[in-house]
Amino acid sequence: ELHEPSTHEFVANFSRQVGGSMVHAGASFGDMIPLFSKVVQGKVYAFEPVLENFLLAKLCLEENACDNVLLFNCALGDRIENLKIDVVSRDGKHAGGASRIAAQGLICPSIAIDSLRDKEITLIQLDVEGYELTALKGAVDTIRDCRPVIAIEDNKDQCTEFLLDLDYELIGKSPYLHFWVPKENSSLKETVFDIISKFEVE
Repeated sequence: ELHEPSTHEFVANFSRQVGGSMVHAGASFGDMIPLFSKVVQGKVYAFEPVLENFLLAKLCLEENACDNVLLFNCALGDRIENLKIDVVSRDGKHAGGASRIAAQGLICPSIAIDSLRDKEITLIQLDVEGYELTALKGAVDTIRDCRPVIAIEDNKDQCTEFLLDLDYELIGKSPYLHFWVPKENSSLKETVFDIISKFEVE
C-alpha cells in the first residue's frame, strides 16, 4: 500500500510528459525512490537528514538498482551549515518521517539546492515538515534559471508570498502537496492541471 499515492501518480505522469531531473525531499525510508528512479528521465536528487531513515532509503536504492538517484544524508536549507533535527515524537518514540528541523535535536548538515548546479531540474518536490520556505530560499537561482514546477507540503502557508514574488501561480492542491507553476508557461500549467485534476484538488 503506497503512502501518498497521489504524489506517486503526479511524479510518474509529470516526468513521462516533461522529462528532466527532480529534487525529492524528504525521502524518509525511501518508499518513493524506486518509482521516481524508474520514471524520471534525468537525475533524482533525494535528501533525507535523519540517519535511520537515510540508511533504510539507501538499502531501498541499492535493492532496486536506482542508478540515477543521488541520495544525500542532509537537509535542504538556504546555505551550507549545521542544523538540528528533532527525531522524537510527543509520545517519546522515533518520529520517523515527521522529524523536523528544530532548536534542539541531533546535528545534521544542510546544503542548498542551488549548489547542485543542475540546469535540467524540472520538478522540486518538498515534504520537509515546515522547512519548505528555507529550502526554497536556497533554490532561488535554480528556480529563476530552470523554472521548475514546485510541489510542496506547506501546511502553514509560509511559501505563498515568496513564490508569487518569483512569478509563480498556485494551480491546485492534492491531499499532500501544493502545486506551483511559472506564470509564463501556459503549456506547463495545462499539463500540471490535467494531472492533478485526476485526483482530489482542493
